[in-house]
Amino acid sequence: MANKKFSEFTLKTDPADVDFLVGYDGTDNVRIDPSNIGGGGGGDITKIYRGSMYANQFSTTTYIYMPFTSSSESTNSNQDHVIVAPYGGYISYIQIKNAATITPTASYIEMDIAKDTGTGNNPSFTSLYSTGNISVTTGMRMEADDTLTSTDATFSAGDLLYFRFKTDGNWNRATFNMVVVYQP
Repeated sequence: MANKKFSEFTLKTDPADVDFLVGYDGTDNVRIDPSNIGGGGGGDITKIYRGSMYANQFSTTTYIYMPFTSSSESTNSNQDHVIVAPYGGYISYIQIKNAATITPTASYIEMDIAKDTGTGNNPSFTSLYSTGNISVTTGMRMEADDTLTSTDATFSAGDLLYFRFKTDGNWNRATFNMVVVYQP
């Protein structure tokens, strides 16, 4: 290496085609695997989607869709209740919490992550992950959450994703979070 100028090196643009990067640490010529170089981008992207809702609807049999762009939850999904995945990835965490001074009445909640697998004007929902019933102590600031693994709720780029729930009582002015990890 000492006899070659950098301008004489062969140009590579794909890190997969490079076994090592070379340099000088002040004393020695050194080499490092390209995968050990950080800060170059291309890693996972973590995004937190949050929303607030009236949370005065409840059902033990029908899913209620949480809104991302309004404050009205609904048993019918629409554009307010969906995100479009720009990349594939997975859901890593979900949470709901009462956030107002109105006392909730629910004693359990089942949270569910779903994607729309329908076509045209015919939505069809497939559950990617369900918490099952989580018991909560009824009262102000009650909350439920769940941490998922990287294989629990996976999705592909372009999927339509929904955060929905079933419960036996009102949550009354609730907020929710859904942490999504994209893998471009």
